[in-house]
Amino acid sequence: MIVTKKVLGELNKCYALAKVEFDGKEYLACAAEKEDPCYLYDYEGNFKEELWDGPGGVMSLEQYPNQAYPTLLATWKFYSPNNGADSKIVYYLRKDGKWEIHTLCKLPFVHRFGVIERNHQKYIVACTLKSAHAFKDDWTCPGRVWVAKLPEDISIYDEDHQLELTPLISGLTQNHGFFKTEENDYQIAIIGAKNGIYKVIPPQESDGEWSYEQLLDEPTSDMLYLDFDGDGQKELMAFAPFHGDTLSVYKLVNNQYQKVWQDSMKKPFLHAIYPLEIEGVQYGIYGYRKEDMSLYLFKYDREHDTYTSELIDTKAGPTNALVFKDGDKQKIFVANRETNEIALYTIEEFVC
Repeated sequence: MIVTKKVLGELNKCYALAKVEFDGKEYLACAAEKEDPCYLYDYEGNFKEELWDGPGGVMSLEQYPNQAYPTLLATWKFYSPNNGADSKIVYYLRKDGKWEIHTLCKLPFVHRFGVIERNHQKYIVACTLKSAHAFKDDWTCPGRVWVAKLPEDISIYDEDHQLELTPLISGLTQNHGFFKTEENDYQIAIIGAKNGIYKVIPPQESDGEWSYEQLLDEPTSDMLYLDFDGDGQKELMAFAPFHGDTLSVYKLVNNQYQKVWQDSMKKPFLHAIYPLEIEGVQYGIYGYRKEDMSLYLFKYDREHDTYTSELIDTKAGPTNALVFKDGDKQKIFVANRETNEIALYTIEEFVC
């Protein structure tokens, strides 16, 4: 694999990433964990504009579809697990070339969220890392998974008229991992916590009941839910424990997920993770934030019936990654938080 790297710019504690589309063009957004701006780039990596200058604390960033005005959903003021009591989910509307901020809902310690869809109805799944704390690194008040049905136009919500969320799963300690995917022709969310990995399933009818299923009962920080070996069943590629150093793969055996592979190399503070599909084959991009602070491509080696990693970059400190296709090129947009570096990697040549 031949990969070229382009450093797009510097952003203190760069963190959350999103693809953004408006005025018929596609862009990439990068927001900060601390009290810093959000920047917008085109697919070639050219700086376009500053979306907002603060306050930051953006753990999740996602465009809301089908709005009259381009709309970005974001977490707001989640600065760390010890500084997230004032967190909200907000949305930014683009009007007259400017992004206006509005409150969707207050949700202390909200860390991850995503909009999923089933039968043309949109829903939000929002995850709180914890519920409260009394001192630094206090995990005695577990987090939750919250859900709500969404209208086509979310501009009806503001500080005085907030979206009402309902708790679906409670008692989740270090509720950190979040992955959206599609199954059975609708979207689901996969949640990772110290309690394990859960599949969150939206209602079949818009006024129906949500459901969830525990896939694994082992501590998980982040994960992917993909068919890596091509046998028709999805595997779990998981980091453990919370902000941990161990990469493993779990496979469905006799209706239970069992560990079938574990990386012998410890990689401290595993964090960045995102799927990559090339010619129908599933791969994973992942990275870690301490020591070598490297970024890798992860794949199933069919010839040797094992899993391997190929180095993409090192001494960078990736916290999040986003894969997209630009013409016939696969590109990886990365927030290298530990070096304050916004980077774009282009796969120039790929051999399966």
